[in-house]
Amino acid sequence: MTAAELYDFESNLADTIGAAFSAYEMNWASLTTPPQSHKPRPRAEIIFRPGAALTPARITTVNGLRRIAAYNGDLEITCVTDISATGKLEHSAYRAEVRQILELDTVRVACNGTNTPYTIDWVQPTGTSETFKTDKGYEFSQLSYSVAFSIKASAFVQLDASGTQ
Repeated sequence: MTAAELYDFESNLADTIGAAFSAYEMNWASLTTPPQSHKPRPRAEIIFRPGAALTPARITTVNGLRRIAAYNGDLEITCVTDISATGKLEHSAYRAEVRQILELDTVRVACNGTNTPYTIDWVQPTGTSETFKTDKGYEFSQLSYSVAFSIKASAFVQLDASGTQ
């Protein structure tokens, strides 16, 4: 693993969280998924924006090098559904399914067991906004979360082994 691969939090964390949606057989898309995955409805569109290192800094020492190992960030999930004859009920039900996946221990179990260099420490809801695009045939809600995550010590070992510290 290279430094560029390890520290690409935007792509990696979105795809790691997308794995939780895959475990529940739900459609999802991120910046790295192929364009055809951005079409099916319902779907969850996942964007991760990294933030600062946690304070106080959590340090991991590997091969004598100290590394910052824990960060926070903002997760935005956009729930997109077709407009339906039953109105908001289908959209509300889908949004509830997404919230269920993003419950702290549900998303942590789904993500932390995967072959990823990260562990999800916390996922905390921070808000929701809704929009209806009836003229375009869909409705969407944006669910926001605050996320704390750690880089596994084994990822730093791999990084050191690759010689791209």
